[in-house]
Amino acid sequence: MTLFQKEKTEVKSFNNSEDFMDHLYDVSLNSQWKILNSDNVYFWINDTKDRNGVDLCLEDRGNGETRIRESVAFPSICARAQVFGESLQKLKKDVLASFLSKCLETRGPILMKALVQYNKISAIHSAEYTPLKMEDIFYEAEKEFNAINKEESFKSAEWDFKYCTAEYEVDNDEITEAYNDALVRNNIVTSPKKVKLLIRVTTSDVATSGINLTYKVRIYNGTYAVDVPLNQKREISIKHTGDAQKKMEEYKQKLADTLAIYKANQEQLFKLMSIKIYNSENCLKGMLKKSNIPLKYANKIVNRFTCTNGNNPCSAYEIYAAMCYLLELVSEEENSSSANTLRYEELLAKSVTKNFKDFDVTGEIAW
Repeated sequence: MTLFQKEKTEVKSFNNSEDFMDHLYDVSLNSQWKILNSDNVYFWINDTKDRNGVDLCLEDRGNGETRIRESVAFPSICARAQVFGESLQKLKKDVLASFLSKCLETRGPILMKALVQYNKISAIHSAEYTPLKMEDIFYEAEKEFNAINKEESFKSAEWDFKYCTAEYEVDNDEITEAYNDALVRNNIVTSPKKVKLLIRVTTSDVATSGINLTYKVRIYNGTYAVDVPLNQKREISIKHTGDAQKKMEEYKQKLADTLAIYKANQEQLFKLMSIKIYNSENCLKGMLKKSNIPLKYANKIVNRFTCTNGNNPCSAYEIYAAMCYLLELVSEEENSSSANTLRYEELLAKSVTKNFKDFDVTGEIAW
């Protein structure tokens, strides 16, 4: 049985599917949604170092004075009370708690959902919140990807009380050979290298994330590999609202479309392979800035690129591949989370559609 830590900072990593799924079932067995009436709810706040996750005490006066205390996301509480603004967090803790309770009273009797995990609250949402079970989400993903594969699709997973993410690999000779051919045809490699198709499934049962599917291609360039996120041309996130059965059917359809999505997106990367960039260092700097990549990462990316490529001409794809070194930097960062990785994967994927030639300029550029 999972031990519930006093502060929800525990991150669990998994290298095999059986342990991962066992953990999800264990969490599910120790979790339940509790209906609260706003007329019976009162908040107060204890000392905490993190004001983004206030140490919430909740008193449910309509249920025998039941008191449940846990750290709950501050925006979640404000959303229920319908008050917003950074200035709220500058109030004294006891004043803030009283204010939130009074604001909740003004809304009249409304129903809310509280997720109680291991006897402590993890989240508070509106009554319309309809999450899908995490164990069902990842079971369906593995079932679909295993049906495509010659070998097991599961690669790794990570879970904490805010996010859950798993990475899978799918096999398809037609798609991987197309990538190899494009790399050789555009003189990016001299001989075909191994290509892997990776899918990340991310979700949250506390609404930190919807159900997100992220598609990447791992391309081995010489002695190292780079994960290249694909741009999504359609909505891939399933929100935690609406009919649960319809949402599950929508999710299953997205899983079934996996290979079609890879085929639909590969031409975009192939186009980048054919675009010649003559001022590669400036182009890389411009693209990093345009994509809002933090400077602490951008400097390392540029330094690594110039050490291997200098300022020699290359393809737009090689600029994008250099940008994708960001994912390795983020994963190496202390206290990095799956949320950070997902956010930067999405940033990188959006940059694929930008015009790399706009940054193919000479001279010094603002950096």
